[in-house]
Amino acid sequence: MNLRPPSAPPILYGAYALAGLSLIWSGYAITDLMHSGRFGLSVALAGDIGWLTVLWAEHRGVTIRVKDKVVDPAIVGWVIALGVAVLLVLHGRQENSNAQAIAGPFVVLIAKAVWSFALASLRDPAALTPEQEAEINDVIREGERRARLNGAQRDLVQQNADAVIERIRQEARITMARDHADFEITLDRLNMRAEIERNTPLAIAPMPQPSTPAALPPKPARRQPPIEPAGPTGEPVDDVQALFEGAHAPVVYFLRNGTRVKIGTSQNLRRRVTSLSLRRDDVIRVEHGDQQYERSLHRRFHDLRTGDTEWFELRDTLATYLGEPSTEPAEPSTEPEAQTPEPPQSGTALVLASSLATAPEPQAQPTNAFGFSAHLTAQSAQRAEAVEKVAELLAQDPGLTSGQVVEALSVSPATAKRYLREARAPRGGTK
Repeated sequence: MNLRPPSAPPILYGAYALAGLSLIWSGYAITDLMHSGRFGLSVALAGDIGWLTVLWAEHRGVTIRVKDKVVDPAIVGWVIALGVAVLLVLHGRQENSNAQAIAGPFVVLIAKAVWSFALASLRDPAALTPEQEAEINDVIREGERRARLNGAQRDLVQQNADAVIERIRQEARITMARDHADFEITLDRLNMRAEIERNTPLAIAPMPQPSTPAALPPKPARRQPPIEPAGPTGEPVDDVQALFEGAHAPVVYFLRNGTRVKIGTSQNLRRRVTSLSLRRDDVIRVEHGDQQYERSLHRRFHDLRTGDTEWFELRDTLATYLGEPSTEPAEPSTEPEAQTPEPPQSGTALVLASSLATAPEPQAQPTNAFGFSAHLTAQSAQRAEAVEKVAELLAQDPGLTSGQVVEALSVSPATAKRYLREARAPRGGTK
């Protein structure tokens, strides 16, 4: 608290003068009272300095606290003044002077009273009282205490957080170090394994194992043909020649051999014709279908079937269905020189001539187990007649096509092609 006004009041100067006079007088009286020379003078000076200190504290408004109680410096100043006054009274009695015993302490007390009035004139009327100042100081101290306490708590929380963060960092470093060590160990193992594999052929030669056959390269997977017909069941196949290129979807074929026709199903027509020792031209019709459709055809032409085989007589309804001329089975020859041929050995295929249009017709031979002969004179004659008709048409129109032959003779396209080829061949040549 600043007690100095902008201009000092006149009473302050009187207070300074009385204070100085009282200090001089009290110092002299105390020194003379103690008869101790310099020691007494030092005691007197110590008392004066203490009193000046109290006056300064009172002037500055400084207070002290003793056991939660505020000590006012003005009270301490009066106590000191009274003590000095007592000493001055004793000094007057020692000198046997009542005037001195009364005047000595009077000067000190008057100086203290004037000093109190001078300090009161220096105080600001709006200034706080010592109690209020003490209360404010208490609040300030409590706020400072709380601020420091909060700061200490914040510091503790920050320290705990730093400790946790550091622990996490340490764990991360340990994990990274462990992973790095595992990586180096794994890499060393791989390098060692590679080194062992690189040196093994030189160090240890593998023993031959005759009992273990050499591994053969895997065979390429064969493409399986479709199991369903490629077109509507019963519809003729447009490109028959394409079927002879390999495996294909199931079809029902009509294979002619003389006066007989085999109705069967296959997924490899080329292999089937070859196994029967016949030619591609003997295939007179091919339809889309499977074994179920084949059995339905067998039931349809059951009256023309030869035994329990797949061979049927090429006549009546079957000849009409295929668009082929109806044939009759050849009668066996009654000439005495005709001999019944011996049956073929087991596993030997019977090769039959299917088309001999221009060859001389031999004597009729007895039929074999399937009911047809090797040389069919009636069939050959009928074919020769058809070829002659085609030759006449060729003479009229050299650009004759197989379609025109189909319309003229009412035969299948395959038969028309065969007749047209035979008609164009030189006479006496091989058909």
